[in-house]
Amino acid sequence: MKVTTFAKAAVSASAVAALTLGLSTTAFAVTGPTATQEDPTGTPAATTLVGVGSDTTQDVMYGVAQAINAGQATPVIASYTATGGTTITYRSGKATARPNGSGAGYKALNDSIGLTAAGNANAGDVDFARASGTQGIAATGTSGVTTDIPFAVDTMGVAVPAGSPFLLTNAGAGLTITDLYNIYAGVDTYVDTTDGSLETAAGTNRIPIHAFVPKPTSGSRQFFLTQLATQGQGIAVGTNKGDSLYTANTYSATGPFIGAVDSAGAAVQEHDATVLTSEPSTVAAIAPFSGAKFIGYHNGKIADPDAGRTAGTDYKLVPFKSTVAGGESGVLPYTDNAGVYAPNAGYKTYATKGTEGAAFNLFRDVYNIIPTAAWKNPTANAKYALLNSTFVGATSKVCQAASAITAFGFLTADNCGATTKTYDTPSTATVTPSVKTAGVAGKSTVFNVNVQSNGNGGGTATITVAGKDYTGTVAAGQTDGTVTVPTPAAGTFAYTGTFTPNLAGVAPAQMAPGSFAVAKAPVVAPVKVNATIRAVAPKVSHTKKAKVAVTVTASRTVPTGKVTVVVKKGTRTLVTVANRPLVSGKAVVTLTKKLKKGSYAVFVSYTGDAKVNRVALRSVTTLKVK
Repeated sequence: MKVTTFAKAAVSASAVAALTLGLSTTAFAVTGPTATQEDPTGTPAATTLVGVGSDTTQDVMYGVAQAINAGQATPVIASYTATGGTTITYRSGKATARPNGSGAGYKALNDSIGLTAAGNANAGDVDFARASGTQGIAATGTSGVTTDIPFAVDTMGVAVPAGSPFLLTNAGAGLTITDLYNIYAGVDTYVDTTDGSLETAAGTNRIPIHAFVPKPTSGSRQFFLTQLATQGQGIAVGTNKGDSLYTANTYSATGPFIGAVDSAGAAVQEHDATVLTSEPSTVAAIAPFSGAKFIGYHNGKIADPDAGRTAGTDYKLVPFKSTVAGGESGVLPYTDNAGVYAPNAGYKTYATKGTEGAAFNLFRDVYNIIPTAAWKNPTANAKYALLNSTFVGATSKVCQAASAITAFGFLTADNCGATTKTYDTPSTATVTPSVKTAGVAGKSTVFNVNVQSNGNGGGTATITVAGKDYTGTVAAGQTDGTVTVPTPAAGTFAYTGTFTPNLAGVAPAQMAPGSFAVAKAPVVAPVKVNATIRAVAPKVSHTKKAKVAVTVTASRTVPTGKVTVVVKKGTRTLVTVANRPLVSGKAVVTLTKKLKKGSYAVFVSYTGDAKVNRVALRSVTTLKVK
């Protein structure tokens, strides 16, 4: 039965439970949906959380989505698979290549939230990314604004075709971490078909090893190579997650090979045994493989991409030979209960460092990645609130879907919903304000705000004048918006401003501070009158500061405003006392310094007011200093 994310409302509770919450009692009793059938149907609603990315977790998130969406009028989660078709169409209408792998899904999320320039996704298309390995700053070496939130534990083993000599290695106990390192470092390049011993050169009963790794950007590739790199210098993963490794090797049909392409030159898809079962018996093929995917394939929870083949029969996982006490005879990621496989919690005990010199482990947290802003500001908007309640914390919707997680072969995570892997260094917007419509007293000044940022997702522009905030909107997809500032009085006013983006990958930006002028409102009547300025400067000792008494008069009114007094000796200005307010048309201005003996010209200017014209600086009296 095909059940899609958006068809779930019509599915009975018992059918959903059978699909997502329990293992079949008989192996192969059900045939799981193909990757294409796991895709949501229709266009996701704006309130639905859209996810893309990891092939490893695409199926378990399908099961989790079914459990969470059951009974909901609008689906909470729409999770697109990494494989199963060439393109998908996002809710924005953008048709694009399907993000195939953790790295590709993480890039699509960053495109969507504006951290990176739009590529795979438009702004707002993707809300979370599935990842089988951390994808934040620590993994990429770049800035980021996301949080890798663990929700389950995947076990990692290696798969081989049935009858592989690797199943004989170490007397059938499996491969050690050192064995795996030597295989992928190119130290051991042959395997003996009689006893599975690993060899460094060709010889009798020896066949060449074909060691495959998933394509670059795969989270499983990153994890597997990182664990092997702890054991020596032959595998240097580096900041590129090992994507530069094994890319120049040419496939050999008869000799040893380590690489991420198959015999046809196609990229190796993670957890697809086709690359192994299509190899001739004259080589020993091996590849890292998710224990959870293997369990899901075997139990029929999900369709095996190696069509016509059966996990556990046509291809198998090689036991891990541990140096931890109790695991020396080999341990597998699953237990077998009458043909039904279940995740083996003991694998976490044994598939880790024992007596080895460097720490490693072959199990890993798997993640859903969301914008950091969503859980730091869960009440900011409805989308952030839904992301927070769905993914964050042990009581989140995903963490409460434990039965669905184990049904798809994963172990539950003790740290489910944790936000410790948080990155918060967003890109910035460039904001340029300018006066669009100059204001006059009693009206408003209109600012144009130009915003350039990744995604151009719009946001809120705020201009602050005299401690008051005035806001305007920059619409999504636009780069300009307006902010209206009331200006009741004339004058020159300073302003500051900020831009708060809608997209979580763009940081709030400060506008460069500035000032704007507001003209006086035009006066129709009465016409302003002219003023007369008089000043008295009594003779003063050179040991004291002189005072100048200024009087401004005008017909039918008492002038207000301010006066400025300037004292000169010839053309040289000695003292300036600016903007002293008139009280009842008068001001007594004390000079700011003492003057030497002599005579000085006193100049006065007047600013004018609403009824009286301004008066330019003019000589009005003489000051004598004795």
